Amino acid sequence: MKTKIWIVSALWLMSGCSSPSGQPVRQEPGTSAAMTANPNPTAETELSQQISREEALAIALDKAGISEQELSSVQVDQDEDQDIPIYDIELETDYGDYDFEIAMGTGQMIGADVEIDEEWVRRQPSTAISDQQARQKIQALIPQAKEEEITLQEESEDQRPRLECRYEDDQITFECEIDRETGIMLDWNLDTHRS
Repeated sequence: MKTKIWIVSALWLMSGCSSPSGQPVRQEPGTSAAMTANPNPTAETELSQQISREEALAIALDKAGISEQELSSVQVDQDEDQDIPIYDIELETDYGDYDFEIAMGTGQMIGADVEIDEEWVRRQPSTAISDQQARQKIQALIPQAKEEEITLQEESEDQRPRLECRYEDDQITFECEIDRETGIMLDWNLDTHRS
């Protein structure tokens, strides 16, 4: 059974995540060492070792690279994925939607689906990204990915250059599209392979 918890008002009361000007602080996704993608979390973790909803939400925010002030909606559900107890976390902002599966026992991201509004991306300042920077951005989310194992393919849509990126090993599949002109990931998803 899913237990739904809405955490909207509490987020707006939290402080410390804005710049001196009061504008939200954008951070690179995956800057926390506690959030590497681990495809083998165990379902046999004792209750005392499980992370809290608040910790799971903090992990999701870190992976998304967003602050609480940017959120318009938050939903945290308890669920299971292939017998692994998880927090299913849905975050909405004015410019994108973020869905994460965080293992309760380990705090590891075991699934993700992120979509960012392309019109919003086009309005952002231009900070062109190189292939190496794109690979480093992916490694921030997937630390075990070696640069040479990340495939990049040049694409363009509406004459706007983008990179289609992919990383796969025997444990995870990660795919994303990165806007060349801003370096922003337009969409990305992660799936873990579990037997």
